[in-house]
Amino acid sequence: MYIYQTRSGYKENLSLEYVDNQIILSEKIIEGKITVFDCVGRLVFSSEITDESVFTPNLPSGVYIANISNKSGTYSYKFIVSPNK
Repeated sequence: MYIYQTRSGYKENLSLEYVDNQIILSEKIIEGKITVFDCVGRLVFSSEITDESVFTPNLPSGVYIANISNKSGTYSYKFIVSPNK
């Protein structure tokens, strides 16, 4: 799967990747939460963050918004999951 991301209200040094049914963060978030919404605003996944990676259900191809929250703020990342070529 390929991921393209744009960020809004983002933390400059934080990025994410979606690989093999997991979201991998570029740094560890302490006491955080991640919520993932599809392009029509339906919640498709929510979890506490305890490490740099979060296992997710197999996301079908589409556009998603990941909101990452912790005590320093909320960061939103738009990403596109497309099938392997």
